[in-house]
Amino acid sequence: MKRDIRYNKAQDALYARISGEIAPREFQEMSQVFMSFPAGQRSRILIDIAGLKMPKWDRETRKRLAESSPVLSENKVALIGAPPALRILSKVFSYISQKKAKAKSKQPQETMFFKTEGEALSWLKGEKS
Repeated sequence: MKRDIRYNKAQDALYARISGEIAPREFQEMSQVFMSFPAGQRSRILIDIAGLKMPKWDRETRKRLAESSPVLSENKVALIGAPPALRILSKVFSYISQKKAKAKSKQPQETMFFKTEGEALSWLKGEKS
């Protein structure tokens, strides 16, 4: 897996571009990289997964990873380039994260899917389309 995760000060958003096949260990490491950024830099996240291959994780692995993922609350996550199968997996992870946030009395994250970076950035900034 290749990844590029950085904060874009001009856009006030955390950018991530992920490609290739992702192993469970790499997913956990990537989650920790996201959490290493200050909370203010994690409030708007844009993740480009157009080059990501659908992981070949069994059901137990998916469940374990989703449940062990850190809770990203009170933020917006825009995913671009997700094929249908990856959207389903992303929605499952988002749903579990939202349940965990609510259990801790935190505002859950908002997650949306987009075709283009421009659409994603407009939504992250709260602009009307």
